[in-house]
Amino acid sequence: MQITGAHLRRIIREELTRDQEPLKIISVSHLPAPNKWGDRDLIHMLVDLGPLEELPTGKIPGFPQRLLRALPTLDDHRCSYGERGGLTRRMTEDEGTWMGHVLEHVAIELQCLQGDEVGFGRTRGAGPHGQYNVWFECLDPEAGIAAGHAARRLLLQIIDDLGGLPG
Repeated sequence: MQITGAHLRRIIREELTRDQEPLKIISVSHLPAPNKWGDRDLIHMLVDLGPLEELPTGKIPGFPQRLLRALPTLDDHRCSYGERGGLTRRMTEDEGTWMGHVLEHVAIELQCLQGDEVGFGRTRGAGPHGQYNVWFECLDPEAGIAAGHAARRLLLQIIDDLGGLPG
């Protein structure tokens, strides 16, 4: 039997992700205002997507739709397009967007649903493969941190409800 490049890549990916926890929160901190992002308090989460690094939202069948059913107000998020529906567009166009970016928006929305008027967030690669810096606004640091953890649980539950990570 000849091993093809695709077969070898699949074996390597399985080995690399065998024990990796998806969407692992490595660290969490509160950045009081003022900070590099302006005059707003922020939560900073360093996350490792693990196997989700290879699975943007467009590669998880049904994910954007299920998330929007769970949190319909996410469709109000403007994201980089600057208009309502921007996040929805990011999750569904092409291959979609990365789960760290979705975590940012869900953490913001969970705070909004509890009455906190927040809206700022940024997600950027942290250097190592699959790791991202996620910053999002908070009015109360404890509530912001709780929203970040709750966002992670919600995203993983939706993926699990959809049958787990596609292989």
